[in-house]
Amino acid sequence: MNKDDNETQVLSAADIPMSTDRALPMVLLQSREVVMAYFRPFIHSHGFTEQQWRVLRTLMEYDAMKPAEIATACCIMRPSMSRILKTLEEKGFVTRDQDERDGRSMLISITALGRKTIKDLIPESERIYKKIIDEYGEDQFHKLLALLTQLIEDLTPEMPDDVPEPDAAD
Repeated sequence: MNKDDNETQVLSAADIPMSTDRALPMVLLQSREVVMAYFRPFIHSHGFTEQQWRVLRTLMEYDAMKPAEIATACCIMRPSMSRILKTLEEKGFVTRDQDERDGRSMLISITALGRKTIKDLIPESERIYKKIIDEYGEDQFHKLLALLTQLIEDLTPEMPDDVPEPDAAD
């Protein structure tokens, strides 16, 4: 490894779009897939899809949410969200109730069964996080989370209004 390998490399505009290993969207997708390779077997072994798991984890943090809010928080397309919520409701993990403030809207809440299921699975999820942190490094892990959080905060206001919803691949 030479001295330059440890220094942050400044990219010119010409460097950025040409190589997929330098394209931020591609690197973010690849890193997501690497991380999900740790979690995917755990999620599937308990009968959940990745999207269902994200929805339940999100609902654990909030009392009730509108389907559109859940879709945004979980990066799931709204048409997919309807199917996911229907399945979770049929399994007894969530309930739908009419929003008292807006009779046209529904609010989704996690049920006692949903809460218990997620609480029972949290220790296993934490073991996976520990493995990732052990392999990647605790300082690196926290720096990466901080950088990604900052990226989201800094770029979200700059997003154009006509940005399409995320791919349905999730």
